[in-house]
Amino acid sequence: MSKLYLKIIIPFLSFFLIAFIIFRIFSVNSTAIQQQVEYYDIGQEVKLDGCFTNIVDENTNGYSVTVYSGRVTTFEEFAKKYGGSTEPSAYELTSESKIIELDVSIKNEKNTDGYIFLRGWGLQSVNDEWIPCMELWNMEFEQSTGSFSFVLKPNSEMRVSIPFETNNDYELMHNDYPIEDSYNMVISRAPVKKIIRINV
Repeated sequence: MSKLYLKIIIPFLSFFLIAFIIFRIFSVNSTAIQQQVEYYDIGQEVKLDGCFTNIVDENTNGYSVTVYSGRVTTFEEFAKKYGGSTEPSAYELTSESKIIELDVSIKNEKNTDGYIFLRGWGLQSVNDEWIPCMELWNMEFEQSTGSFSFVLKPNSEMRVSIPFETNNDYELMHNDYPIEDSYNMVISRAPVKKIIRINV
C-alpha cells in the first residue's frame, strides 16, 4: 500500500469516525428520557400525586405539602423550644451549629396506606446541600423513634417545624460559614421532581 494512499485514506476515515461519534452522541441525547421538573413557591400547596423520594411504595397519592416560611436558627435555639438537650450528641454538631428551620404543613386526603419519607427531602443550592436533622426531629416528635417516615391519618393535616442541617461536615464544625439566601427544597424525585423555592 503506497504512502500516498495512506495519506489520503487515513484523514478520510478519521473524518467519518468523528462524524459518526458526534451523530451517536446527538442521537442518544435527543432520544433520552427527560425527567419532568415542577417548581413551586412558598405558600403554594404542592400535591405529591404519587411522586416519591426513595421508592414507589411511599404511595403519596392524597398527600400535599405547603411551606409557609424558612429561617436560620441554631441547634441550641431549636432544642430549647422542645425541651431537648442543647448539647448535640453527634460529634460534628455544636450548640451553635446553624439550622434552617422550615414551617411546613403536610396534609393527607383519603390515603390509607401511604407515608412521607422525610429523609428523602433536601435543600439544595449551587454550592450547598442540607438534609433533615434527625436529632432535632426526634426532640420535636419523640414518637418518631428515630424514623424519618411518618403517616398521617386520612383527612388530616399536621403543621410542623422541620430542621435541616448542612450535609458538609466541615461547615457543621465551623459556625461562621455563610448561608445562602435561597434554596430549592426537593420533596419528590420521581417520576416528577417537585421543588419548592425557599428564602431564608
